[in-house]
Amino acid sequence: MAAAGGAPAGGAGGDQILLRLHEHAPLLLRNAQPDEVVMHRLQLRQKAYELGINDYVIGMTTVTNPVPHLPPGTSVANKTLGKRWLLSAFEDNNVRGMVAQHGGDNGPSCWRWIGENLLDGRDEQEVLSYLLNQMRYDGTRTVLSFFSEFHTISSALAADHQPTSNYHCAHRQSFPYNT
Repeated sequence: MAAAGGAPAGGAGGDQILLRLHEHAPLLLRNAQPDEVVMHRLQLRQKAYELGINDYVIGMTTVTNPVPHLPPGTSVANKTLGKRWLLSAFEDNNVRGMVAQHGGDNGPSCWRWIGENLLDGRDEQEVLSYLLNQMRYDGTRTVLSFFSEFHTISSALAADHQPTSNYHCAHRQSFPYNT
C-alpha cells in the first residue's frame, strides 16, 4: 500500500506511520480549566490509539523503563511529527508555544510536561476522581454515550488504582435504572 505522495507505507518497524497521518488532534480551547485539560488528555489518548500513533505521542513503557519513551529506532521525522500532532491540539498559541519550548523534543516528553504543568498543581488522578464522582446520567444523551465517557474516566483511574469493574459498582447510582 502506498502512502500519500506515493511513498511506501510501513517501512522498518512502521517507520512511516506518521508520514501518512492527515488527522488533527482534538482541540483544547483557550482558557481551559484543569478538568478540561484532563478530559482533553483522555481524548488525545483515545485518538492516538485510534490512529495507531500512541507510541509517538504518549510513549511506550516497559518493565525495565516505566517512564514513557519513544520506540527504539524512531526516525527523526516520526519524533518531530508526534510532537507536532500533540502541539496541534492547543487553540491558544501561547500555550502551544510554551509546551513546544519547555516540553522537550518529542511527543512523550511533551505529554509528560503537559500532565505535570497544566493542571494548576493538581494531580491528574485527583481530577479524574472528582470528574467521576460528579457524573450523573441526566437523559440529555444516550446511555451508551454516557457509559463511554464514564468508562474512559474510570479506566484512566483504574490504570493506577482498582479495576474498572470496581468503579462501575461503586458508582452505580450514576446510571439510570429504567432505560
